[in-house]
Parts: sequence; structure tokens; C-alpha cells
Amino acid sequence: MRKSGKRIERRTFAATAVCFFTSTLVTFAHHSVFADFDRTQEKQYRATVSSIAWTNPHASFHARVDSARSANDWLFELPAPSGLERAGWKPNTVKANDAVLIIGFPAKDGSAKVSVHRVVLGDGRTIVLDHPFAYQPDYRPPNF
Repeated sequence: MRKSGKRIERRTFAATAVCFFTSTLVTFAHHSVFADFDRTQEKQYRATVSSIAWTNPHASFHARVDSARSANDWLFELPAPSGLERAGWKPNTVKANDAVLIIGFPAKDGSAKVSVHRVVLGDGRTIVLDHPFAYQPDYRPPNF
């Protein structure tokens, strides 16, 4: 009896260690919005959505930006799906070929990536996504 109890303790310890180290790897793989994107420059992008990925740690969508810049296919990073849902966004809120106005922060390295702050949908609704106070009960989004 005593021998099997130690075996269970070892298995429990091993499973806990594996879970801990796996979660640590995911944390290291995640990046900071402040490190990758220039939060001092809020820019607007008129675009047509190409595809959407409703995944963790960030949902995202690709879109064709209407501009003179040579890179026409852009990556727009969104919060995690749970944050999108709190902001009123559902998996079918934006679909391929939808025209949208995106307000967000460009990549510091100049690549065609944007951290999305707000999205104005084709019907005129605005969804505020990542304002630091957006989930506080008395928050009022800024006009733009």
C-alpha cells in the first residue's frame, strides 16, 4: 500500500511540473503591445477584411488597406476572444469582404501590423477594444 501511495505522489508532482512549465512557455511566447506597437501614434486605416482568426492569445484579421503604401495586406491584432466578447464583438461581427475603419497603433518596426483600438463597422457602430479603462462601469469612450 505504501509503495503505491508514493507512486501517486510522484505522478501528481510530475503532472504539476509539466503543467507549470508548459504554461510558462506560453507566457514567454506572448508579447507586449507596448513593446511592439507605437502607442503614441493613433492612425486610421480604411480596409476590406480578407480573413479572421478567432484564436488565443490574440484574435486577428487580415485586411486590404486602401492606401498608397505598397504593402496592401495588413495584419490587425485584436484582444483575446474573451476581451472581444466583453466589448460586444462576436465571431460573426466582422466577416470577409466587410469594409471597416480601423483606429489603431502601428508597429514600431514599420511592418504592416496594427494593434487595434477601435473599429467602425459598415453600419456605423463603433467597438472600443483595448482602452485601459474600457471595462470599468463608468467608462465613456472618446469621440473621434
